[in-house]
Amino acid sequence: MRKNLQIAVVWPRPRAARIAQSKQNPYQFPDFSDGLAFLNTEGIDVVVEESFGLPLNPLVRVHEFYSGLDPLRAMRLLARVRRYDAAICVGDATALVLMWLRDALRLRLPIVVVDPALSYTYPRRKRLQDYVLPRASRVIVFGESQVEYLQKEYGTNVRSELLLHRADVDFYHPAATAADGSRPYVFSVGNDVSRDFDTLARAAKICAAVSGFTHRFVVQTRLSVADAAALEIRTDTVPYTELRALYQEASVVVLPLHDTVHPGGINTLLEAMGTARPIVVSDSRGVRDYVRNGETMIAVPPGDAGALASAILTLTQSSDDAQRLAANARQFVVERCDNRVYARQLAAIIREVVGDPK
Repeated sequence: MRKNLQIAVVWPRPRAARIAQSKQNPYQFPDFSDGLAFLNTEGIDVVVEESFGLPLNPLVRVHEFYSGLDPLRAMRLLARVRRYDAAICVGDATALVLMWLRDALRLRLPIVVVDPALSYTYPRRKRLQDYVLPRASRVIVFGESQVEYLQKEYGTNVRSELLLHRADVDFYHPAATAADGSRPYVFSVGNDVSRDFDTLARAAKICAAVSGFTHRFVVQTRLSVADAAALEIRTDTVPYTELRALYQEASVVVLPLHDTVHPGGINTLLEAMGTARPIVVSDSRGVRDYVRNGETMIAVPPGDAGALASAILTLTQSSDDAQRLAANARQFVVERCDNRVYARQLAAIIREVVGDPK
């Protein structure tokens, strides 16, 4: 009987406990394996090479740029190198020490880097990527804008593959939104720097001035907003089931974004699509591969509060348009971004990298 491939996976921070949590209770938690647990259905066994905690990894609690370095984990993985056919490094920092030691010791270990944080404005990370990315057996990115970035910066020295980002469409599913008498709301969420809640606040004021507009703007974030009077900002951390309900019960989900190469906001976008909600999104380069303007959602220029407000008003006033976009969004994410689809495509890349055609 043919043996499965064995793949080591490293994350910037400890992950094994969270993966076990989502496996044991999928009704309360989405998949925390980044879709990699589904590789087992493709004949690939995933082994988590867990990050060390304190004191062995003194940077474990800081930004993942530093926490992912974890030299002792890299040494432990290479001590077990004969067990593995390849390694997957989630992010770029996780690969730095591993690659340096691998090359210094002249060991053979194909390394696939998934989702490097590509940016024209982060020189420290760029220097790290200049070492890591050309040495990777494959670099997996989630948008055409990232493929273009890699071609511009590295030419043929980096072997990249575009995969659409994965989504847990079993956990993030539609639900009947029975009216409970409470005031309807527009929902937005996110804590990373890709979000542009200042533009959303301006759009909310424009909407509030329109006769007959009765919706609240509920925003789940710890980011500061310059003029937040028109928003109901929640800074608490909610359970995943409550986050799912906030999507499911929203009249519209809005994803206001700055224009970036990296697909900032992609998890929020796919979660909202999975719950079949009408969506308004800023036309950031990083998420264009997931947007079909006028078919699955409405896209507006980044930073344009008037256009954002107009799209929100359209979807709150036209239930037919809202339902059509929501249904199409759900269909897109199920057909193109489901964890199983992602695992199947990633498995094909891994087999090519290790020279193991199925």
